[in-house]
Amino acid sequence: MLRIGTLGCLMVVLYNKSVPIRSPQYSNAAFTILARLSLRNPLLTLRDQRAARGWAAAYRGETGMKLNLRIGAKLALTSAAGVLFVGALVISNQFSNNHVGELADDSHDAAFVLDMTKEAGASIQNMRLAARDIRLSNSIEDVEKLIGTMQAEVSTAREHLKSAELKSRLPANKERLAKTISLLDPYFNGNREVAGLRREILEYRDKLIALAGGWDKNKMSVRDLLDKTGAQKAELLLLLEQADSSSKDARLAAWRFQATGEAALQARAEQSMAQAVSIANAIERQAADPRITTATKALEGSGSDLVKATKALVAAQDAQNDIYAKRVRPLAREMEALLAATEQGAKTRADEISRETDAAITQSGNLSLLFGGLVVVVLIGSTVFGMISIAKPIRAIAGVLEKLAAGDKSIDVPYVQRGDEVGETARAANVFKDNLIRMDQMAAEQKAAEARAAAEKKQAMHQLASSFEQAVGGIIGAVSSAA
Repeated sequence: MLRIGTLGCLMVVLYNKSVPIRSPQYSNAAFTILARLSLRNPLLTLRDQRAARGWAAAYRGETGMKLNLRIGAKLALTSAAGVLFVGALVISNQFSNNHVGELADDSHDAAFVLDMTKEAGASIQNMRLAARDIRLSNSIEDVEKLIGTMQAEVSTAREHLKSAELKSRLPANKERLAKTISLLDPYFNGNREVAGLRREILEYRDKLIALAGGWDKNKMSVRDLLDKTGAQKAELLLLLEQADSSSKDARLAAWRFQATGEAALQARAEQSMAQAVSIANAIERQAADPRITTATKALEGSGSDLVKATKALVAAQDAQNDIYAKRVRPLAREMEALLAATEQGAKTRADEISRETDAAITQSGNLSLLFGGLVVVVLIGSTVFGMISIAKPIRAIAGVLEKLAAGDKSIDVPYVQRGDEVGETARAANVFKDNLIRMDQMAAEQKAAEARAAAEKKQAMHQLASSFEQAVGGIIGAVSSAA
């Protein structure tokens, strides 16, 4: 576009060289500036630069070329310059519109990526909530329902992330989105393992409740038997209460460990239950009644079962916490960090697009103003050219013809040196003037010739008369002499 505009300006000044102007210095300066701009324009090809140098040389008369163009050629150049500027304006607007359109598409895609990323982030947040609820659920039915909910959220998040990846134009965001998609299945699989362990924990919890009921039942049997015997009653009842207290403390520690995951509670539950079994074994050894011994063995069996169930519950809870802490939670944090970086990248790109769009619109307006102004200048120049280079000379030549018709042949005919139609008209008027002068000269010469002829005729008549008189006189004299 700059190339077209520069060449167009150069052409306008070139053809105006043949138009008489009052300030040649201004014309030379303007041409020099435009020529230098053309030669220094990096958008010009080598051929264009050579052409510009040739025009400049022709303008300065270095090549001997005479730019005495015809009026039609000058008007054609003016029209061509206007067409060039209008074409440059149209092309500039087209390029600007295309660029703005591309930026608009890019902005739409960036907004779409941002929306899809937020939707995926919401799904991942729902997955984290489901994972939390799985670890805190109190029924196997709730666990199954929550794992189904999480699976649906994984599918939703994957769909949103793939849509965002497809529309993303930033390589970094594409990489982040692809990485996030690759983490969805490991995250879900980790939570599915947690859900399986949660089922085991709930089963062990129900088993502990049942075993705790068996412990209480066997404890009451031992107590009833101890109440019926007098020997060592107080001492054995005290041991029984200590065993029951240790059992309750073990069960309480197990429930609290299940809720909080504190490692100290795990050890406390195992130690307290082992202590309860040990105390029950002491009662069995000290009891003299076989019935008490049998009931105490049953109590020991309940305690041993409670110890095993408690250890299994603690192991399942510990495995659940380990999977969550080492696999599930880091994956969730990594996905959230990737999505946060993706959102930030999309926002940054949206801001850049907004600035680029504003700059493109501003540039388009400036170029439109520039080329529109150049078109106006060309039109004004064409009008001034018509008034000064055509209308004014024609009026001047018409005035000359009128004065010649009135008989004033002393007037000079202007514009005879021009090479266009005005010059031809001026030269024709000058020929007409010369012919009139020549005709006057011929008429004067004819009158002078006629005057000379009349004088010569008159002189000849006088000479003839004189000769006749002389001849007659001679004859008369001769006659007289003879007579």
